[in-house]
Amino acid sequence: MTKDAMKIIQDAIQAVDPYKVIQSNIVRDNNILNFKKENLTFDLSKDYEEIVVVAFGKASSAMSTSILQQVFPKDCDDIGISCKGVVICKDGHVTDYEKEILTHHCVEIFEASHPVPDHRSVEAADRLIQIVSSAASERTLVICCIS
Repeated sequence: MTKDAMKIIQDAIQAVDPYKVIQSNIVRDNNILNFKKENLTFDLSKDYEEIVVVAFGKASSAMSTSILQQVFPKDCDDIGISCKGVVICKDGHVTDYEKEILTHHCVEIFEASHPVPDHRSVEAADRLIQIVSSAASERTLVICCIS
C-alpha cells in the first residue's frame, strides 16, 4: 500500500510540473504552433515576424524555457522569427540551465520578492509592459505565462 501511495504522489507531482505541462500542451509541427488544450494554432512562417514571451510567477522561468524549446527546437531559429521577452520570478527560482536558454533567446530575467512585491517587482513589471507595448504588432505572437 505504501508503494501505491508513493506512486500516486509521484504521478501527481509530475502532472503539475510546469515544464512538462507546457511540453505536453504546446507542440510545433513544422511551422504550425499548436496549443492543444485551447485548440489554437498559429502559422509561424506565414503570420508572424516576432515572438514575445512574457511570464511572471514562481514557475515562469520553467514555463518560458519549455515554450522556447518547443518553438525553437535544437537551439536553432529555422523559421526566421526573432524572439524576446521578460520573465519575472521569485528570487532563486531560475536555474542556470533556464538562464542559458532564456538569455540565448533574448528574454530578460528579473528576480524579485514574493509574496510581497518590492521595488524590483515594480521595475520588472514596468519592463514587461514596455516590451509588449513597444514591440507588439499584428505580426507579433505574444505568449504570456502566469503562475
